[in-house]
Amino acid sequence: MLKHILTLTWNRRWANSLVMLEVIIAFFALFVLISVGYHLWSNYQRPLGYNYDNVWEISLRIDGRWQDKDTQILPDVINALNALPNVVSTHAQSAPAFRNWSWTTRLPAKDSTERVYRNLFSDGAQETLGIKLIDGRWPLAGESEPQKAVVAINRYMRDRFFEDDVNAVNRVIVDGESEFRIVGVFEDYRQRGEFTEQVSYTIGSLDLSNPGNNVTTLFVKMAPGTPVSDEELVLNTAKSIAPHWDMGIVPWSELREQHHANVLTPIRIATVLAGFFLLMVAMGLIGVLWQDVLRRTQEIGLRRALGAPSGNVRMQIIGEMLAVTGLGVIIGGVLAAQLPMLELIDAINWQTTPMALVLSALMIFALSFFAAYYPSYIAARYTPSEALRYE
Repeated sequence: MLKHILTLTWNRRWANSLVMLEVIIAFFALFVLISVGYHLWSNYQRPLGYNYDNVWEISLRIDGRWQDKDTQILPDVINALNALPNVVSTHAQSAPAFRNWSWTTRLPAKDSTERVYRNLFSDGAQETLGIKLIDGRWPLAGESEPQKAVVAINRYMRDRFFEDDVNAVNRVIVDGESEFRIVGVFEDYRQRGEFTEQVSYTIGSLDLSNPGNNVTTLFVKMAPGTPVSDEELVLNTAKSIAPHWDMGIVPWSELREQHHANVLTPIRIATVLAGFFLLMVAMGLIGVLWQDVLRRTQEIGLRRALGAPSGNVRMQIIGEMLAVTGLGVIIGGVLAAQLPMLELIDAINWQTTPMALVLSALMIFALSFFAAYYPSYIAARYTPSEALRYE
């Protein structure tokens, strides 16, 4: 029967071209959606690397470049905030958390250049956020010089840049005239949130006596249970010392929720649209099969008259649909396998592609099976007498 089904499918390939096109499009849509979803889920399973609870961010927007008076005011603002009740500590940083802000450079790794994300923290900020140091120490204020940065790197960067038996601490990465001296290795700091991929990351020290234009935010660690109403007190205290600064305050927990919404909302919309599309494909397959069964009433009735069991008739109808689906899946799979090489979407890579191909194929075959089941059930109920009406 299998050879007969494959022969029928091949002979009717042009008649089934519309069905195959629907299968190809549905397979392709599922492949992209599954790849992106699995990529985000895998990223979410990895540790964030720091503690965002009870941390409030004060954004700083200063017209033009930092002036000497701004540099002098900054420590006063931090000291005033630290003196408030419920404030554990206050620190400055250059790239805020849970935002798509990035400061990157490219450095020579083992085999090629690697994009490296950078950040600066004032002294003690790493301990406040609970960033785990696994080797060496944190850089200190005043250590870095122009073109000679002193940094700590994350474990991922250590693995990408150095061999397993090499101690990264006290190593120097040279890029043209710039040098990066490594004094420590930390577990991770996923600045842009849980759904972002692992990247090479460095943390340097932010010298408050000479911050330049590197300070974009302050973050305030609050005592557990601090009421939200204290936000106004914290913000007003900062504004009373630096009234010419444009400032806003928001908890990191809210920024994290916004980040999740920004990432997941398009995925949810795409999932709903894909669901409706698959439903339309299923209805289309049922309609095509239904018309096919009605058109082949004579053939089915005569087969029954020749002694073919109803189960064989049912399996033939389902088998033909699965064969057409198989051709569509093969074509769709070949097309989908090209996406990782094009590198158009970070989520579609060689790590996710095999799993996405298999799951997409299984879902399309399941959809085709259920779409073919009822028409095949109707076909199996035909009797030889029904075929006589056409003679």
